[in-house]
Amino acid sequence: MDKQDLFTGPSKFYHDFRPRYPDSVIQVLQDKIHFTKEWEVADVGAGTGILSELFVQNGNHVFCVEPNIAMIKKAKENRFIAGKVNFVCGTGEFTNLPEASVDIVACGQSFHWINPDAAKDEFSRILRGEKWVLLMWNDRRNLPMTFTGEYERIVKKYSANYHSTGSTVVKQEIFRHFSVDPMR
Repeated sequence: MDKQDLFTGPSKFYHDFRPRYPDSVIQVLQDKIHFTKEWEVADVGAGTGILSELFVQNGNHVFCVEPNIAMIKKAKENRFIAGKVNFVCGTGEFTNLPEASVDIVACGQSFHWINPDAAKDEFSRILRGEKWVLLMWNDRRNLPMTFTGEYERIVKKYSANYHSTGSTVVKQEIFRHFSVDPMR
């Protein structure tokens, strides 16, 4: 199965049960990089628009870049973003966005699906100004003797395609790769 088709069937469950991101993300961006509602955002690997919700609530214009048509369809039903974003069928390696069209690229739970070398080139192409890239995950705490720990153990045992969750699957050198100027 192609990675772009992986979420075709469960898009409703993905949207309904996937953890949301804390509202404090916006405040951190404001404090650290002077993020404002005027910034245009590319949510790459947008899925059903869960991360896009934060940016829309902040007043930002968002491009939801997603390769899976079922996820885009579900995102268009999302009452928090419906009619407020542009949907683009694309990937982290080829977003289909114009050159220098966004102020920040955000990847929530999606970067581990993307080829980092191709993404760096593509993000550099579509970004303007300071070239900000936000990579973020909701990591599960896999403590033994907890529901989450047991869930993780079972999924690893019975799912051949499972590769862990969140930032734990991203090698730390990727972050160093992206922190080289002109991208921070």
